[in-house]
Amino acid sequence: MKSRLASLLRRLAVLSLLAFPSCTGFPGSTKDVSLDPRVAVYLQEPRQLVKSCDLLGEGRSAVLIEHGKRNRRHEGLALQQVLPVGTRVDLTRIQRIHGDGFVLFKATGRAYPANHPDGLPFTYKWGFGGMSPQAPWEPPGQRLKKQLGLE
Repeated sequence: MKSRLASLLRRLAVLSLLAFPSCTGFPGSTKDVSLDPRVAVYLQEPRQLVKSCDLLGEGRSAVLIEHGKRNRRHEGLALQQVLPVGTRVDLTRIQRIHGDGFVLFKATGRAYPANHPDGLPFTYKWGFGGMSPQAPWEPPGQRLKKQLGLE
């Protein structure tokens, strides 16, 4: 009886491991949604900041946050640039980060302040705890989450 139970438990363990890669949407998982036709159009549209933002850190690790909204996650990141309203922003990729009942997005792109005509790379995360505020380049009523039918 014990060997039969042990065999059954081993089989269940193997089956659960085989099924795990097919699972999607567990908290913390990311999915590149840039190729979704709706997101592809969103990425191609010309964008500019509708809120002033801070660019913290440098290079590929630079993060964009709303001006003056630092928190613990930003400790150790130096202010590289304050980006005023109207700064051109080109988005290159958007990932959807699955949470526990909420959706979070992470955008990668370049900002083009007047003193950096070649642009500065950044990442920006938005959405938390069931809320999805507008990204700093989204005019009122044009939220990505709404365009994707997620609200």
